[in-house]
Amino acid sequence: MFSDIKSRTVSAVVLIGFVCGMLTFGVWGIKVVMVLVALGMMHEWLRISSCLRWSYFLTQSVSIFIPLLIVFFREPLLAVGVMFLLVSSTIFLREIYGVSMLKVALGSLVIGLPILSVFCCLALCQNGFFMVVWSALIIAAMDVGGYFWGSWIGGPKLLPKISPNKTWAGFFGGLICAMVISVIAYAYYFEDMMPGGILWRILILGVLAVCGDLFESWFKRLHGVKHSGKLLPGHGGVLDRFDGYIFTMPGLHLLLYVDGYFMVSFGEFERVL
Repeated sequence: MFSDIKSRTVSAVVLIGFVCGMLTFGVWGIKVVMVLVALGMMHEWLRISSCLRWSYFLTQSVSIFIPLLIVFFREPLLAVGVMFLLVSSTIFLREIYGVSMLKVALGSLVIGLPILSVFCCLALCQNGFFMVVWSALIIAAMDVGGYFWGSWIGGPKLLPKISPNKTWAGFFGGLICAMVISVIAYAYYFEDMMPGGILWRILILGVLAVCGDLFESWFKRLHGVKHSGKLLPGHGGVLDRFDGYIFTMPGLHLLLYVDGYFMVSFGEFERVL
């Protein structure tokens, strides 16, 4: 276990150092990181699905990156619509290419929606930079807190048939860590402004992070794979590291739309719907 913690720590330090370095470039730094993450996830998804061909990779690239370009024109709903249209077109190609195209289409949604959600939040929120980083803190706290609490306390398994290492203790421990860290970060950034519904929003995003982790575990187990890759020793691949983003980032985007608000200045809200 010590060697596993050591390798996870070293990989985490290197990854955090790279991401923090990119964050110094602001919004564009996040966008570059997200594009690199998308490329890595696409490669691993196709490899695990036994669909690693240039034609499939290009098909996913079109479905994912064209909607991202539309976001630059501040048309998020159009971007989401175009993504679903492109993915639907991919599904129709299954008649020619078989079930492989269904895997490609599913991968386009699984990878494309969180990346698109990040781009939309950055484009439409003046404080979108913080909101994305804040959500990333929740995901990281759920992952790290869940790992250490689960390893320390143990106990009943969360979903042993999908992810045998995850426990209820790790789940609730991760939630506690996520709430503490994200509340501190939120209060520090916005000083004395603290929305009353912040805790249940953290709870929703934390649960979505775990759901993304479990979904990726199910996907790997379905294909008989333990890790999505070997890029990050102790963590696995890009999919292993960023699986928490699969549902959390679309969840963040959806929460902003359901509330009907986007932050436009410190402590202020503007209705945009």
